[in-house]
Amino acid sequence: MLRHEFPWDMKLGLNLAFNRSFSIPAIAAVHTATGELTDRTQKRIDDTGLLMYEMVLNGFDKPRGRDALRRVNQIHRPHDIDNDDAAAIERATRMLMLTRLPRPLSPLGNALVSAMYDAPLRRATRVDISPWPVRAGLHATLKMRSRLQRWFKRHGRRR
Repeated sequence: MLRHEFPWDMKLGLNLAFNRSFSIPAIAAVHTATGELTDRTQKRIDDTGLLMYEMVLNGFDKPRGRDALRRVNQIHRPHDIDNDDAAAIERATRMLMLTRLPRPLSPLGNALVSAMYDAPLRRATRVDISPWPVRAGLHATLKMRSRLQRWFKRHGRRR
């Protein structure tokens, strides 16, 4: 269902989850030390996305999901971790997220990305809270989108 009904939602959720991982100092340090996210942002996101999709779509009760989790753990196991790197990585992935916004929204890009972060993630990545109108507008837009999707789904099946 995720791949067919909610591909945009899944991609956005994985981007946010990816950024959330940077709030964990140990994970942030690995990414910064290897340069995987600051120098090869798109490749790292693509590789991680493939592994995450395997886990989400197959779960951990199927071999593909378990193999993906095993690979993620294997990749991160050898790294010694430090606490001071969560914001540099957030900025690199934020820049990538900004390139995916529709052009008319680009002036609000940073505020929209920040509006998707909850308080713990904002603190960990040193991101300021977005202005209230941006947060409210984003919430209303996503709510309207879900209602439209529901409406189109119901009416699309009757044809």
